[in-house]
Amino acid sequence: ISTKPILSMRTELLSQLEENGEFETLSIDGTVKIAMSVLGQVPQSSCKDSAAFEDTEHFRKVLSVVGRTGCALALRMIREESAEETCAVLQSVFTRKQLDCVRYVGVDNPSGKLYHDLKKLLPNLAVLYLDVTHLAMDVEKCCGGKRSPASTALRLVMSKFIAFSENAT
Repeated sequence: ISTKPILSMRTELLSQLEENGEFETLSIDGTVKIAMSVLGQVPQSSCKDSAAFEDTEHFRKVLSVVGRTGCALALRMIREESAEETCAVLQSVFTRKQLDCVRYVGVDNPSGKLYHDLKKLLPNLAVLYLDVTHLAMDVEKCCGGKRSPASTALRLVMSKFIAFSENAT
């Protein structure tokens, strides 16, 4: 939605979030399921001949960028969850000042390449880490794909780190 009043409201809201420290910590994740029903796209495993447009033009994922308190700062359709495309989305969605506020980034698959690409875009980036949700999921994968006492305890402990309080300083 790109009407003038909506864009103005979006800019104002992002500025308020910036002032309140929302950009200090970002959680970035690509989601496949909600992008599967985009009109004209066939599932990745299907016959490409029946597609309405070329496979290279398909948007396979939705990249979500969530702030410190869990506020959804951005949702963008992407072709792949690469370091380059992630940086391109951040650069197109946020102002230079907002990007300068980012110190911590949580992702589902941290890598040296992603860290170096993000560091060029986010000069104050201090830490790239495996986000809380995927840490517990990795533990569950090791336990046969099921919840275990270890993953339950880990989720409980990790929830303390992402909890937000209005009274906290």
